[in-house]
Amino acid sequence: MAYPLVLSLKYLLLPWTDSTACAVQMNTLRDLKMFYKYSNSSNPIYSIKQHLVQTKSMEMASRIIFLALVALASTSPAMASDPNQLGDSMRIQQDAQMVTVDDFFFSGLDKPGNTSNAVGSKVTPVSVAQIPGLNTLGISLVRIDYAPFGLNPPHTHPRATEVLVVLKGALLVGFVTSNPENKHHTKVLNKGDVFVFPQGLIHYQYNNWTTNSVAIAGLSSQNPGVITVGNAIFGSTPPISDDVLAKAFHVSKETVDAIRAKF
Repeated sequence: MAYPLVLSLKYLLLPWTDSTACAVQMNTLRDLKMFYKYSNSSNPIYSIKQHLVQTKSMEMASRIIFLALVALASTSPAMASDPNQLGDSMRIQQDAQMVTVDDFFFSGLDKPGNTSNAVGSKVTPVSVAQIPGLNTLGISLVRIDYAPFGLNPPHTHPRATEVLVVLKGALLVGFVTSNPENKHHTKVLNKGDVFVFPQGLIHYQYNNWTTNSVAIAGLSSQNPGVITVGNAIFGSTPPISDDVLAKAFHVSKETVDAIRAKF
C-alpha cells in the first residue's frame, strides 16, 4: 500500500531524535490520514484541497496534494504492450467504409511450408501484415515446418513472448536467459506438448529425428519481429568488422570470414 510506503520514507528521512522533525512527522501522519479519509470520494485530491481551503491551511493543502500524488504514483505499475485499441479494431477506426470480412481472415496454415533450404525449416507467419484486422489486438501466430534434422535457428522476438505447441513429430527446444547467468533451459517436446519462450530471449527449435515435425506458435504482439542471431551478426549490411567479431568470439579473422561466407 502507498500509505505505509510514504510513512516509511518519512521515518528514514526525518530522525525521531529531533523534536522539529518529530513534529513534521506527526503533521505528515495527520496529512496522510486526511488523504485516506477523502480517498473514497470521486475526486479525493479536490476534496482535500476544498477542506483545507475552508480551514485556511493552503500550505498544508499543497503538502497533502503532493503526498497524494506520490501515493497514487507508487501504486501505478508501468505497462508496455502494443497500442491499445479504441474500437473493434484499428482497421475499423481508420476507415470503416473500407473494411471487409477478409481483413480478419487468412487461409493456408493447413499447407506445409517449403523446408528445402539450408536450415531445413519454414516459418509461415500470420501477423498484422497478413491479417490487417490484427492491428492493435496484440496477438499473432506462426506455423513452423521442420524437415528431418531441420532447425529453426537461434533467434529472438523483440516485441513478444511465444507459446509453441507441437502438432506433429517431436522437437528439441530451448532458450537462454540474459547476462550474467546465461542459463540454458532445454526440453524435448512431443505431440501436444507446449513450451513458452519469454520475450526477447534467444531461443530455438530443432527436429533431431528422421520424420517431419510441425508446430504452431502464438505470439503476444501483432508484429513480434524476429532477429536471427547468425544472420544479424554475420550477414549484416554493411558487415560488422572482422576485428570486432574475431575478438568477440575468440577466433581468427579467417574463421570469421569463413562463417560470414555462409550468410
